[in-house]
Amino acid sequence: MTLSGSIVFLVYSFFERIRIVYLAPLNRYFIIKAILLFHFIPIGYLCQRFEEVFLPDIGRIYRHTFVNGSQPAVIFAPNERYINAAYENHVTIFFIWLLIPMILFLKSVFARYRLRCLIMNLSGEITSGPAFTLLCECQNRLQIRKKIRIYSADADISAFTYGMFHPIIVVPGSYEAKELELAILHELIHIKQKDSLILFIRTLVVAIYWFNPVVYFIYRKTSVLCELACDELVTRHIREEERKDYSQLIIAAAGGYHLASRHVTPFSKNQRIIKERIDFIMAKRKNKFRLAPVILSAGILLTSTFPVMAYEPPKKMLFDSVSMEEQALISSGNFIEFTTEESFDQITVSSVNQHIEYDFQFTDKNGNIYPADEPVPQGECSHTFMDGTYTTHMKNDNGGCTVKIYDAKRCSKCGLITNRELKTTTEYVKCPH
Repeated sequence: MTLSGSIVFLVYSFFERIRIVYLAPLNRYFIIKAILLFHFIPIGYLCQRFEEVFLPDIGRIYRHTFVNGSQPAVIFAPNERYINAAYENHVTIFFIWLLIPMILFLKSVFARYRLRCLIMNLSGEITSGPAFTLLCECQNRLQIRKKIRIYSADADISAFTYGMFHPIIVVPGSYEAKELELAILHELIHIKQKDSLILFIRTLVVAIYWFNPVVYFIYRKTSVLCELACDELVTRHIREEERKDYSQLIIAAAGGYHLASRHVTPFSKNQRIIKERIDFIMAKRKNKFRLAPVILSAGILLTSTFPVMAYEPPKKMLFDSVSMEEQALISSGNFIEFTTEESFDQITVSSVNQHIEYDFQFTDKNGNIYPADEPVPQGECSHTFMDGTYTTHMKNDNGGCTVKIYDAKRCSKCGLITNRELKTTTEYVKCPH
């Protein structure tokens, strides 16, 4: 999912850099919101479900499927469940990942709570007067019906909006009537666009995908485009001569103190962003190719489907011909090969059914088994060696055992084992031998 969003963002950044076509801030903001959304849509899983419903014959047969110690697997026997070491490692990594998002999310919630307490202490609610009248007039102009509260702060701060479901507009008490009107209009557009919710989703994306460096660029870009898109909508509701006043308000607000800009929608104080905003506000740009942004946006969003090819759903394999004894022998060190055409009714288990008669034994190429304890010293022996495998079986204190298999040679006369080379090591949770 993070690959889906990252690919869209990189493609978008490429087109923004080469400026092959002009994209208005609202178009760019739409793309960045789609990028955030793609971090929550499991496209690969949904496509797999689509195939299962509408194309039931595709993806149902797995030929030459291998499950070994490097691939996570859970095997369900009639009375027990066996989890291999690779699956346990995945679970460990998952909980390490989960711990960091939980810490970041709780930190964000605590910061929002502290900000709300600070707002309540530094400001007072306005329920009448010129500011309240301007709020009602601007709400009617923008056709906003929900209840919005406005607070006045006796501090040198820039106007901002706080809250997703019960929004609060905070304005400095020093604003004149014209400044107050433009500031309220600006913040109401943030509320109408649900920008507080977008910023909250942005925080979730960073918390969940903290390991992906691209999300931090998405985080910063969201703030910039949020303000530019708001400016574009503000200019649609003000006269040409009011654009200069609005630009001056942005410059003046940049000098004010900003409260916890991660959790609110304030006026920006970054000089480069301020210059970009004022250039856009004062420019009279007309897009000659109106369909170009739409086509480009659709093309960029379609690229998000590329990671579907990287998604590999879990394979569920059912078989009836394996005995309970064979299922009980399966553990993390085993190599299991399923070979079938339509149903998993055949199974070959390598190294699981290794027959063990002695704790130390030698098996020749014909399958003959010989005890392989240390040989009794003899006089002189003109050794005649045969190739095979040397096996050691050691029981553990917890009821399991360890089986090691070596490539080796054995003298057929005195039983000397030589040229040992470790081939496999198998750990059994419950000793079946």
